[in-house]
Amino acid sequence: MFARCFALRPVIHARININLRIIPFAPLFSRDGKSCLYRRLSTSITRHPASKSPRDIRKALVKLVGEGSADRLLSTDSFICRTDALLPTLGHLTNKIGEKNAVRLLSTSGFCAHHEALIPVFETLSATLGTTSAVMLLSSDSFCARAETLLPVLNDLSEKLGTKSAVSLLSTNSFCTRVGSLLPVLDMLSEKIGTKSAVSLLSAGSFCSRPDSLLPVLDMLSEKLGMESAVRLLSTGSFCSRADSLLPVLEMLLRNLGMESAVALLSTDSFSARVETLLPILNSLSEEVGTKSAVALLSKDSFCARVDTLLPILTSLSEKVGKESAVALLSTNSFSARVDTLPPVLGILTKAIGVKAAVALVSKGGFCTRVETLLPVLENLSEKIGTKSAVTLLSAGSFCARADSLLPVLDELSDKLGAESAVRLLSCNSFCSRVDELMAKYPEIEAVLGEKGAVRVLSNPYLASMDTTQWREFMEFIRNAEPGDTLSYLGCHKTLAKCKKVGWGKCADLYRLASQQEKTRVGFERLVDTYMEQNSRNRESATEIWLDAHAVEECKELREECEEECSSEVCLAMGAGEEGSEEKAMNLVSILLQIVYTIHPRGSRGRNRRKTRQRHLWGCLDFEVSAPLGIISFQQKEEKKMATLQYSTTKFEAAVAEIEAVNKEIKDTKAAWNDLKKKARRGALSTDEQIDLESFDEKVADLSATLADLKKNKDSWIDLICIQTNGDFVPESKPFKEADAEWTKSVTGINTDYRMWAVALDDDIRPTEAFKAQFEDIAKFVHMKNEGGRRFFLNLFLLDIVKRAEFNGALKIFPEIPMEVTQLIGDGTRKAQTQWYTPKELHLIAIEAKVDWGTQDFWQCVAETATLYKARKDAGKTKCSVWGVLSNAKLWQFVFINEDGILSQTEEFSLNLHVYDEEKIAKRHELTIQSLQRTIQSLQQQMLDEANSYRKLLQMKPLSSVDSPFIAPLKTRVSTSTTVCPSIEAAPSVPAMCSRPILESMPPEILDRIAMFVGRDILRLCHAVRYYKYISQAMFDYGREVKTHDGEPRVINEVDFWPYLYLRLPSAEEPFERTPPVAISHLHALQNYSNIIARHGGHAMIDDLSGMETILGALPDNLEVLVHHAKPSAGTDDFFGAMYKTKKNIWELSLEDDYFERCEIDSAEMTAKWLVKLPIHRLVLVSYMSIPTEILDVLHLMPLLDSLHVV
Repeated sequence: MFARCFALRPVIHARININLRIIPFAPLFSRDGKSCLYRRLSTSITRHPASKSPRDIRKALVKLVGEGSADRLLSTDSFICRTDALLPTLGHLTNKIGEKNAVRLLSTSGFCAHHEALIPVFETLSATLGTTSAVMLLSSDSFCARAETLLPVLNDLSEKLGTKSAVSLLSTNSFCTRVGSLLPVLDMLSEKIGTKSAVSLLSAGSFCSRPDSLLPVLDMLSEKLGMESAVRLLSTGSFCSRADSLLPVLEMLLRNLGMESAVALLSTDSFSARVETLLPILNSLSEEVGTKSAVALLSKDSFCARVDTLLPILTSLSEKVGKESAVALLSTNSFSARVDTLPPVLGILTKAIGVKAAVALVSKGGFCTRVETLLPVLENLSEKIGTKSAVTLLSAGSFCARADSLLPVLDELSDKLGAESAVRLLSCNSFCSRVDELMAKYPEIEAVLGEKGAVRVLSNPYLASMDTTQWREFMEFIRNAEPGDTLSYLGCHKTLAKCKKVGWGKCADLYRLASQQEKTRVGFERLVDTYMEQNSRNRESATEIWLDAHAVEECKELREECEEECSSEVCLAMGAGEEGSEEKAMNLVSILLQIVYTIHPRGSRGRNRRKTRQRHLWGCLDFEVSAPLGIISFQQKEEKKMATLQYSTTKFEAAVAEIEAVNKEIKDTKAAWNDLKKKARRGALSTDEQIDLESFDEKVADLSATLADLKKNKDSWIDLICIQTNGDFVPESKPFKEADAEWTKSVTGINTDYRMWAVALDDDIRPTEAFKAQFEDIAKFVHMKNEGGRRFFLNLFLLDIVKRAEFNGALKIFPEIPMEVTQLIGDGTRKAQTQWYTPKELHLIAIEAKVDWGTQDFWQCVAETATLYKARKDAGKTKCSVWGVLSNAKLWQFVFINEDGILSQTEEFSLNLHVYDEEKIAKRHELTIQSLQRTIQSLQQQMLDEANSYRKLLQMKPLSSVDSPFIAPLKTRVSTSTTVCPSIEAAPSVPAMCSRPILESMPPEILDRIAMFVGRDILRLCHAVRYYKYISQAMFDYGREVKTHDGEPRVINEVDFWPYLYLRLPSAEEPFERTPPVAISHLHALQNYSNIIARHGGHAMIDDLSGMETILGALPDNLEVLVHHAKPSAGTDDFFGAMYKTKKNIWELSLEDDYFERCEIDSAEMTAKWLVKLPIHRLVLVSYMSIPTEILDVLHLMPLLDSLHVV
């Protein structure tokens, strides 16, 4: 369309960048010029006949956009003056961008006055910036009046701030009128407070009018409240105009309500304008409905404007529907505006459909504006489709606006699709505004996706608002895609938005070329993301990457499709005349052509088949050719095939070499990082080394991403070579120690699903006396740290087993036995191996000895056992069942693979490696059981006493024992429901009363006790029960200031905050003098939250970072202390001395391995001194080295030590 427009008339061109900051515009600013688009619309009189009758105009508008939007348009003078000319434009815009956006544009005086010139601008802006941004800009009268001048400004601002911020600024009238003087202010504010905050301020007209006087106020508020709150206040017109007089009020509100409530109130225009009158009302409301609800009400302009009228109504509503529902209703503009007429309606609805549904309906603007008309509709709908569905429909604004015309549609849809589907469709605003057009598309969609799929499509706002071209491309997409894939895409709004942005036609091409894995919802979304990213940079490079990624998959499809032989000559149209075009063409299509040759080595027939292949390959390339077309012809020759195979092999070898180089670089980087970490502990890092240390994670992440891409590239070349050599390629191998479940299953064919193997233990099998004696000797004389030492135990067990009489000497132990099996996988093979070995009799048991104990070690044992199974299966053995043993001498686990290849595993068994005296072990077990029984009895009595104390608070009978049921079964009376809306005077049903107390009504002692056991779900409890608000508030006040070690804000994680506080300080490597661990302003929040933690029996976990001793006073009394570093004697004295002075109770102290590795004599002596003084209940020593004797000598002197653990 624009191409025709440009050809007919010269226009002014401007270019502004969006991704590359270039947006093409084609506005017309000549008086006599009219765009082709407007000419076409204004001459179309078949749908919107010119008429001067107001009744006819209103009818046409109501039919187009509904009553509410029609009234809005007819209240605009600029629209009324040009009604006949603007009706066609309204119809076009409604179909293209939706009713809401079209009405917003045409209710703007500036757009209506210059709509002939601005429609092309809007079309271009909509295509480049998006519909929302285009509507925002052209809904501004100032922008419309100065569009020619402001387009270059939009270009500059987009480059500096980004498109979104530029649109936000230029859609503000105050900024547009003073753009020249405000641009320097924008630059200054961007440097000072950040781009986002600067844009927010200058998007407020009040700040733009007097920036010089408000900048000092901004600095003062930023220091007191923080940047976010300061910007929020100065973005409010009333506050800016009365800033001097409102600052004392702000101080008072901060003291009484807190920062969040004070800012919320004063950032409301109506409250700031009438603050003297509303402050006494705030106090009375706080007493009546609570501070939070009072702030919520007075933060609404609609409530503040009519506060005298609404206060009595608030009291009456609170009695009828409760305080929360009353506050929710009066917080809505629609209810507050019609408060004189709506309360009686609310009473009627409450009796008819219940409080919750009534409040939900009356709080909707569409229902409130037409409540008299819609009450009979509600009763009628409740009888037809049920109350719940009726409320759902009348909560949709578009249905309320067109209820009269949509009721017959509802009946038709209910008969055709069922009531549920009909309600789902008509509760979608986009569907209601285009119901006739969209229902015409229903049969076509149903034929592809079925009834449910068609309903999901038409009830989706992303799809229902598409124009004709988008619908055509979408239908092409769903016809070519699997219905299951399409329905999965429809379930994710994020995926739909991306597909709509790319275009459904391009999505159809992407889907056609995607692999099976990429056709999943997540895979397809990533595919679209990749296309968008590459296409935004350079279309040509994106095409090359696209072709490279899908070449192999495309050619596999070709091989399946071409069942008959065809000609060996293939011709492709490529760009000629461009420098390097021949070489480029060869690089792009050499892979595809070679595979076509491999698929069709001979042939003489099929001209149509040849053309089909040419079209298929040309569709894969899909890039623009601006130069004259040339023809490159390739003939099938044996030397050409060998040359291309050699090229593929060379590429594969290069990929392997690159992988090895990157692996070596990763290894070297990690080694260098270890060296830097050791130097950092000694404090000997230079500035450059410090930078290298901090950038380690980023560098390793980049190398890992590069490695993953190289491995994918290598796999692609392997697949290509397999096709070219008819699958004759070196099999892919992997050692046992790298095997996983998928690999083992693919190679050996076993079923690796989790199954527990319950082994029946035989008490008659006992170890020999010689075994017991040797066990004691090994435990006494052999060190157990290394694998060799633990093999002593393993060999002792094995020898005592294989020499048992029932085996008759038939079993032999092979200490090292390499095995290998291979399995055909697709066009290649996989093998698990070290070396090839074939004994005369295949083995039955695989034994893997390890010091470590992890998931990978388990799968190594399974892979070895599965290899035995596969070898026996291939050899045709009658019995193929095999067993596996994984052991580090202390821990044992067994696996079993049965005749059907099903894997089972036992639980872990633990042995005591220090002693084997059965009598001592039995006696120790007996003493332990007696001690546990006494402990259990004591705990049960404590639990019974505590439970009875709480039951007394709840006025419940005490329990005689812990075995008594804590809650007696209830007998509840069930009331039957009556017909909805039988009459206005119908009596409400009496609800069944529950004798149990609800959570909200329980005493605070019980609620506090409940919070102690919630754990990581504490935030959910806080959101569900109002009483716990103080916990979430304190957690938020503290957590929002918490930074990570990189200095970035950290998202609140309940695991780190409750039931204990894990205090991780930022900037751990910097000395305290440079970076305080916790800001002074943050200490109050930390202390407040620590008090709450201590109140609920929690504690704080801290480490020995520099500066920790300065904040111990703000922490709970109970601490868990981790000591990672060996400090000098003075530092150790300061750290432990601060805990002693603040009288902290240390229930666990852990001295880590790094501490013992670097610990010197003076530091160990100082630590020993404080171990005796501090109240430590549990001591953990984590060390692979010897523990200093200074510490060992004082362990028996620690007064409160309950347990000692040496790891």
